[in-house]
This record gives sequence, C-alpha cells and structure tokens, in this order.
Amino acid sequence: MSFSPDDPSLAVAPSTDVGSARLAAALAAVDVAAIGRALRQDYVIVPLLRGSDGRTQTRVVSADDAEGERRWVLCVFSSTQAFADFVQDDPQREFAIRTGASLAGTIESYRHLLLRIDFDPAGPHPVTAEIDDVLAALAPDPSDDPVRWITESDDGPAHGLRPGERIAGLELALPDDWARIDLTDSARTTDDVAALVGRQLQGLATAPVLRGQLTAWLTSTARAAAAGGGREMAFLVRRTESAAAALSVTTYAQQLGEAPAGTHLDAVVERLRPALAEADDLSRARTATGPFVRHVHTSSGAAELEAEGTALLVADYWLENPDARGISLVSFSTPHVDAREAMLLLTDNVVLGAAWQIHPPEEDAPGGDRSDR
Repeated sequence: MSFSPDDPSLAVAPSTDVGSARLAAALAAVDVAAIGRALRQDYVIVPLLRGSDGRTQTRVVSADDAEGERRWVLCVFSSTQAFADFVQDDPQREFAIRTGASLAGTIESYRHLLLRIDFDPAGPHPVTAEIDDVLAALAPDPSDDPVRWITESDDGPAHGLRPGERIAGLELALPDDWARIDLTDSARTTDDVAALVGRQLQGLATAPVLRGQLTAWLTSTARAAAAGGGREMAFLVRRTESAAAALSVTTYAQQLGEAPAGTHLDAVVERLRPALAEADDLSRARTATGPFVRHVHTSSGAAELEAEGTALLVADYWLENPDARGISLVSFSTPHVDAREAMLLLTDNVVLGAAWQIHPPEEDAPGGDRSDR
C-alpha cells in the first residue's frame, strides 16, 4: 500500500551523510524532544513504491493490530544507509528526501489506516512511535529557529585566532569515498591523479587509451584549479552496482588583507547580487567556523572538456578567515541538477563539518606542527 502520489524519487548509494545526523543522534539517545526538533527542522528519508503506471507513492508495510484488523506502518529513516540496511536486496529501492514537517499532512490524512511510525527499523537505533505522538512532535514550536538549526554546530571550532597563530587552510572532513588531489605541490598532484585513475579503472580490462585520457583530463583540470589559487580538489567516488553520484569540490584560498569597508564577504555579496538569475540562491549564515555566503546556481560544462551544453549545479561557499584578512572558497559541482535538494544537503553537511587548519605560535610549535580548529 502507498500514499502521496508523485513524490520525486532518488537512487543514490547508501551513506550516513545523506539524511539527518541529528535525528540519528536523537534516536540513539532516545531523546524524545530532540527527535521532535529534528523531525520539524531537518530532512528524512522516506521509501517509495513505483506502480505499474510509473508513478511513485510513499511506501508503507503491513502489520496486524491487536484487534485483528490489517493496518500499516510508515517507516522513516535518518539516512540512506539506514534505509539500505532495511531494504537489503529488495529491488524496490527508491526513496524521497523530505522535510520531516511535510509528513504531518500525510500522517493525518491516513491516520485511520496507520498503526504506528517506525524510525530506522533495521537499526542502528530503532524507535517506534504512536501516531498521536508523532503528530504532536511535528506541530510547530515557537522556539524553533530554522537559521540557527542550519548553522549551529555541536562541537565545532571557536572563531578567531590567538596571538601568533596563522591560518594554514580550510580542511574539509570528507569520508573515505572521496578521492583527494593536492594542488599545492606538483609532485603530489601527479601522484594523486595516478591513484584516482587507478581507483576508477580498478576491475576494468587494460584500457591504455582511457587511462591516458582520464589522466590528461584530471591533470589539466587540476593545473587550471591550482593556477586560480586552488589548494585541493576532491571527487566523490561512492557507487553501487546500480547507482553512483557525480560530485566534485575544489577549495581555494585568497589572502586579501584588511577589507576596505565592511567585510570581504560583504564585497562578495555585492559582486554576486547584480548577476543573480531567477533560480539562483544567495544566502548568508554563520557556523562555528565563522560566517559564510552560499551561492547556488546552474552553469554549463567547459567546452575544453567536451562538456559544453551539459547543465551543472554549482554550490559555492565563501567562508571568511578567522583573521578577517582573507576568504576561502569551497566550490561544488554536479550534473545531478534534478537532485538539487539531495546534493545541497550533502554539500551543506561537508561545509558545516569543515575546520580551519591553524599554525600555532612559533614558540608553541618548534617542530612546525599545526593544530586543527
């Protein structure tokens, strides 16, 4: 049985960073208040069922209640990994990423058919809830602050520098399914490109032409990024037998000195605002790493890479350095334009988990060590 026709569906590789990490933490702690906050303000994974007519609907599973009537259970997941653990080898693997609050209407409409709501029923921390309790948790709460919810970090770094400290760069906390290319040293760039090519072609028959083309493209792309001040590139190489995500990110560092007026981020906003298209998004927020500007827009692939005409979703994050004398740009691009919300959820999480690399004062680090902040 299914509800809510025509939910937009996705098929991506399972991951704990697509969904709501805060919902997962609240489920682990069995913190009812925190579960409610996460449902009201964050995204959840909802399984879909595709019918013979090609339309998708919210998927539910059957369950008999104590009175012997056939009822239904709605399963909600904190991540695509939790969803994958539940469906296992089931060929019906489509899902939608929805705001938890958007489930209230569906639950209310079908409450006479629903027995309960199961959160992450296959683990790692399954929680079962009554229909009335979930609806109460989804009710608007005046204390909810959407901006703070997006930008706050539970244990992020403090903003600002102590005397003698210097900025070394911005470190992205990327999982192992990202392949990194160091742009600050040509020898490392060459080694990283070779490792990435080998990883991508692993298991394929010897293909010297393809290997050469891929190496040339990555080398050219890396050199162009390095020439523009790029410090690192990374490519998401997550894949399954049936799904893969194409996403890349490049980090840039610009030392600008004191801002002539306002802040360097003010100047970024003033430069970008006049050229905004109708579908573009330009927003400002603050995290534990400091203030940032996010610019989401679409672009076209580069002609020199034979990608001209290919639509790309680009998410640029401009972060102000703790010393206020420079900015760092974290630029993501993906051809998955139709999966905008899912991609932005992933990129937002990467940026919110970033940390400044700080060189400590010389007297505190005789060996040249550096600390993370």
